[in-house]
Amino acid sequence: MPRGKLKYRKKLEFGMKNMKVAVILILIIIPAAVLFLYHYFNAAADIVFINGFVYTVNENRSIAEAVVVRKDKIIFVGSSENARPFITGKSIVIDLQGRMLLPGFHDSHAHVLEGGVSLNMCNLSAMKSPREYVAALKDYGEKNPAKEWVAGFGWSLEAFPGGNPHKMLLDNILPDRPVAVMCGDGHSIWVNSAALREAGVTAKTPDPVGGRIERDAAGKPTGILREGAMELVRKKAFEPSIFEAFEGLEKGIALLNSHGITSFIEARAITADSYDLLYRLVHATGNLRARVTLSLYLDPHRDDTQIGELIGKYDGDRKSLLKADQVKIFLDGVTESKTAWLFDSYKGEPGNFGIPIYTMDRLKKYAVRLEKAGFQLHMHAIGDRAVHEGLNLVEHVHRSGGSREGRHHLVHLYLVGKDDAVRFKKLHVTGNIQAQWACPAGFNEINRKCLGKKRFAALFPFRTLRDEGALLAGGSDWPVDIVNPLEIMQTAVTRQVPGQGENSPILERGERLDLSDMIEAYTINGAWLQRREDLTGSIETGKLADLIVIDKNLFAVKPDELASAKILLTLLGGKPVYTASWAHGYFSAGR
Repeated sequence: MPRGKLKYRKKLEFGMKNMKVAVILILIIIPAAVLFLYHYFNAAADIVFINGFVYTVNENRSIAEAVVVRKDKIIFVGSSENARPFITGKSIVIDLQGRMLLPGFHDSHAHVLEGGVSLNMCNLSAMKSPREYVAALKDYGEKNPAKEWVAGFGWSLEAFPGGNPHKMLLDNILPDRPVAVMCGDGHSIWVNSAALREAGVTAKTPDPVGGRIERDAAGKPTGILREGAMELVRKKAFEPSIFEAFEGLEKGIALLNSHGITSFIEARAITADSYDLLYRLVHATGNLRARVTLSLYLDPHRDDTQIGELIGKYDGDRKSLLKADQVKIFLDGVTESKTAWLFDSYKGEPGNFGIPIYTMDRLKKYAVRLEKAGFQLHMHAIGDRAVHEGLNLVEHVHRSGGSREGRHHLVHLYLVGKDDAVRFKKLHVTGNIQAQWACPAGFNEINRKCLGKKRFAALFPFRTLRDEGALLAGGSDWPVDIVNPLEIMQTAVTRQVPGQGENSPILERGERLDLSDMIEAYTINGAWLQRREDLTGSIETGKLADLIVIDKNLFAVKPDELASAKILLTLLGGKPVYTASWAHGYFSAGR
C-alpha cells in the first residue's frame, strides 16, 4: 500500500477511535449531568433536619434521625448520613441535637374564630372569683365607653353556687349598659337586666326549643341563658365587625401555630354569621396559615331549608388549605349546667334528664341527606343518652345506604355506656376527645355533685374506648379550655391536674392513655378525621412538610412534666408559621 494511503488510513482509524471514546464519554457525561441537574433542581434540599429523634407516626411507628424537605414536601426520611447528599449551599441545615421532630398537630375540635375574637373581649379565663369577674368587667366597660354592649368571656360555673351567677352582680356595676358574658364552656351566657330588656326577655318569655332561661321562685329571669336561650342575645352582644373577625381569626390561628398546630377543624362554622365567607376571604388573601376543615353549623332553630343551603356550601377539596365537608350537630348540652342528655336523671332532680337539642326523627332525615352529599357528621355528645342516640343516627345512615367509611365522629364523650363503647369500632365512628377535662379539676366537682359517685367515676372512658378498638382523635375545644396539645397529652396520660405533682389525686387511673395514643390522636388520626391522611399526619416521603420541632424527646420526659416541653418551630408545607427564638437564625429575613 502506498505510503500516503497508509498514513491516511491510520489517521482515519485514530479519528474513529477518538469518536468512539467521545461517544462513550458523552453517553456517560450527559446522563450524569442530567442526573446532577435533576438532583439539584428537584431533589436538592431546602431544609435538612439531622441528628434528631424523628417519630414518624408511619404505619410501623418508625424512628429516624433526619428529614429532607424540598419545596412543600418531604423527599427523604432516614439517617443523617444518607441525608447529607441532598445538601447544597442554599439548604437550611438544622442540627436538632436530639430534639424531637413530629408531624404537625391536628386539633380536631376548636372554635378558632370565636377564640380569636374573644382575645379582644373582657377575658375572665385566668380569674377564679366573682369579685375578680365584676372588677374586670367594670374596668373594661369604663375603658370602652363607645361599645354599646359590654361583652366578656370565660367565667367558670364552679365560681358560683349551682353554676348560677345572678344578674344583680352586673346591675350593680353597669346598670344602664347591656352586659353579656359567655361562660367558659360556651353553653351559658350571664347577662344583666339591661341586656334582658334589650332582648325582650321577661317572666312571660317561654324557654326556646333546646334552651332554658334560668328563673327564680317567682318565675323572673335571673340572668342566665342556657344552650338555645343564648341565641336571644348572642348576635347582639358578640357578633364582631368584619375587621374584628378578620383580625381575630388571624390571631387565633397564630396562637394555634405557636402550639404546633398545623391543621384544625373549625367546630361550629355558623354560615348565618358568614363564618365560611370570612375563612374564604382570609384564604383568598394568602393569610390562612393552617389546613382548615369547616364544620358547618346545623341550626336547630331553622327549618328544613337550611339543608339545601349547607349542601350548596359543600367543598371537599382535600388539597386546598380550606375545605367544608363536615356538619356540626348538637345532640345535647353539658352536665355542669344539667343540660347534657342522660339515661338516668340528675342526682336530686327526678325527671331532669337534660335537654335533647333535636327530635331524633328530624335528625335522621337530615343526616341521610347530608351524608349522601358527602358530609361527615360532627356530633356534640356529652351525656350517655346523647352518645347512644348519636351512634343510632350513624347506624340509621348506614341502613339507609350511607357509606360505612363516612368518618363520622362524636365529640366530648363524658359518659359512654358499656354496650355503646363497642359500637364505635363496629360503626366506624371516631371518638373526638378533649382529654384535658379527664382530671379532678374544678368543674368536675360540679359533676361529682350532679351525677353522683358512680357516674362521676365513669367520666371520660377514653382507655375503654381505645381498648374496644375505637379510633381516637384529639381536640382542645378552645377557647372553652386550653389549646396546648402537650398539656392536654399530660392530662390524658396522668388523669391528674397539671402542676399538682405526681402524687396528686387521679380521676380513674384505669382510664389513662399512653403517650403514643395521644400523639397518634393529634397527628395521623386527626389527619384521617379530616380526610387528609395521605397528605399529612405522618413523616413519610411524598407527604406535605407539616412538621414541628419540640425542645425535648417526649418519650424521655416524665408523664407529669409533658406540659413543660416547648414548641420551637412549626412548618406548614415547608414554610415557617411559628419560630421560637431557637429557630430565628435559621429563618431570618435574608434567607
